[in-house]
Formats: sequence, C-alpha cells, structure tokens
Amino acid sequence: MNRFSLLLAIAATTAAATAVVFNASPAAAATPPDVTPAKVAASRLGNGHAVYVRGGDGRLWWRTVEEFGKPGYSTAWRPLPGAAVGSGPDVVSVSSTTLWVAAKANNGNAVVRVQNGATFGGWQNLGGTITTAPVLLHEVGTPRIWLFARGTSGGVTYRVRAASGVWGQWQSIGGQLTSAPDALLSVNGTIRVHGRGLNGDLWVRALDLSTGVWAPWERTGFAVNSATSTVRSDRVFQVMYFRGALNHIFATVDEPPHDIGGVATSAPDASFGGEVIAVRGTNGAVWAIVNGSPWRTLGGIAT
Repeated sequence: MNRFSLLLAIAATTAAATAVVFNASPAAAATPPDVTPAKVAASRLGNGHAVYVRGGDGRLWWRTVEEFGKPGYSTAWRPLPGAAVGSGPDVVSVSSTTLWVAAKANNGNAVVRVQNGATFGGWQNLGGTITTAPVLLHEVGTPRIWLFARGTSGGVTYRVRAASGVWGQWQSIGGQLTSAPDALLSVNGTIRVHGRGLNGDLWVRALDLSTGVWAPWERTGFAVNSATSTVRSDRVFQVMYFRGALNHIFATVDEPPHDIGGVATSAPDASFGGEVIAVRGTNGAVWAIVNGSPWRTLGGIAT
C-alpha cells in the first residue's frame, strides 16, 4: 500500500476548530499580495493524466503524464493555441476526455476554453477583474460549471455556467484572501470554498445547494502558505493538499496534516484522489508525484 492509499485509510478524530466569522471589510482594504502567484494544474484525461502551466512565453503549455497510446497525444510539453495569459491555469474534468481550462487574461479578465482530447476551443472572455488564477468546479451530476477567483478587494467572486450554456452574472461572497480560492463539491451536497486569510490561516465558506444559502466564513484553525487543492478520493474521503512549513506539501483527510515532502514555489494541484500531485519546484520546473511515486521532475518552466 503506498503512502497515499494509507493516508486515505486514516481518519483522525481531532475536534473541529471553533467557527469564527470572517468579517474583514473588503471595501476598506487594499488587495493583499498573492502568496503563490505561480500556478500549475493537473487533471485526469482519458486513461492517464495531464499537467498544465503558464510558460516563460506567457502561453499555457501542457503535457500528458502517462502515454495514451492514441494518435495526437504526446508526453512532451507543447503550447495550447492562442494568446498569452496573465496567470497560470486551472482545469476541471467533465468527462473522460473533456476538460475546461481557465486563466486570468493579461487585462485581468477571466477566460475559459474547452479541451476535447488534444483539441482546444478558443478562449471565451468572461470579463470581471480578478487578481489570482481562477479555479473551476464541475457540479457533478449536472452540466453546471462554476468559476471562482479573488477580486480586486481581496474577496471571492464567481460566475456559474448554467445547463443552457449561458454564464450568469458575477457574484461576490466576500472575505479577504492572500491566495487564490479553492472549491470542492462535497459529498453532502455543499460547495466549499477555501482560501488563505490575512492571518495565514485557512478559511472556508460553504453553499448549501439545496437552499442556495451561503454560510458565514469560518476559520479552520490551521495555517497554510498557499492556496489549497481539494479533491475527492472516493465517495467518502476528500483530500486537501497545501504548501506548509519549510515549503513542503502537506495532505490531510482530516486533522492533522501529513507532510509528503517536496520543496514547492507554488501551491499544489492534484487530480482525482491525488493520483497526480504537481507543483513548481525551486528550479522553476514542474515536479510531481504520480500514483504514489517519489517526487520527480516533469521539466518545463512554470511562471
């Protein structure tokens, strides 16, 4: 059993931290700096996985981590077609071969595009003014896509793509973040948005999809040095990854977090179940754990 399988088998019993309302006033505060502006993204794709970065030329680049054995796929880094962007990417899988890709444009707008296999659609501009890389969420069981990012006030702003294919208006859920947000559809039917607050602690705000009501921001009680990446491992466990002490990557199913090593200069991103965990290393290249392997370099340059 590899260490990630072992991690998923352990559920700690530490009591939850006392909830504290995240009551910073976005209107009164300047936008705080992003603690890890570099971004990598990882996702399942077909029978394997794919990793995405913003390269030194400002364009998004991608590579497969495992060979697909199909024409048109390659394990070499190659650029996505289209213009340069202003942030690293995020990706979300909606089927075995279809992904959505998002980034911040150079003018601060949020942009998205669809990937089918190795074919990419054009960028769609969603407008807004965002100050971090965006994060995408697929509302499993529906066609709905959610996009979250930090706005100019430091709070979280989002748009939702309805089943009709039309994107709704920008909405804000406030807060004061020093990282990009993270979002996950929980097994209990809530969307949970996480982010690093001004005090370095991780904060969370949850939306009950059955009522459409957002709970207040709550303080989780442990410190992080980056945005988080929270993924499902199965129908029960949800694993969160983040950069912590000594810039190592930590994973937690429940308290306490488990140090899985590495020395990262970005927040981590993980595919389903942590089958791939990718970061930018100290040399600017992408490093990853693949199916429980030791950390190994995937090359490339992430900016």
